[in-house]
Amino acid sequence: MKKIFQTKFGNHKSNCLAAVLCSIIGCKIETTFKFDATWQEPNEFSDEVARKATYDFLKSRGFAMLSYQYNDIMARNIAKSFSEIPIIMVGKSPQGNWNHTVIYKSGQMIHDPHPDGKGILGFEFICLVVKI
Repeated sequence: MKKIFQTKFGNHKSNCLAAVLCSIIGCKIETTFKFDATWQEPNEFSDEVARKATYDFLKSRGFAMLSYQYNDIMARNIAKSFSEIPIIMVGKSPQGNWNHTVIYKSGQMIHDPHPDGKGILGFEFICLVVKI
């Protein structure tokens, strides 16, 4: 896995999700513009539109994403059980009051797309990217 780092920062501006997806599926972050824009313009796009754009981006490359919401303790335990598959963990960003995404494997963070590498403050969602 080649680690891709985010190039945009802040609430509704960050492309951390694009960076972790590109790291997992092996593409350049520059290829994600259309779905990035849907997450970055809260007044123009709903979460539903952004999710669809993300799923369409992945599908066009032969992947799908499954998302699950868990409490922090359950998410940590589930993350430990995936030893061979990188999983996306979503939680509060240490940079502000918004969510951030990182990659875990075997219960350990293996990639934070933010340059400071501080990870996330607790877990709210687990996302699995699978080949279709």
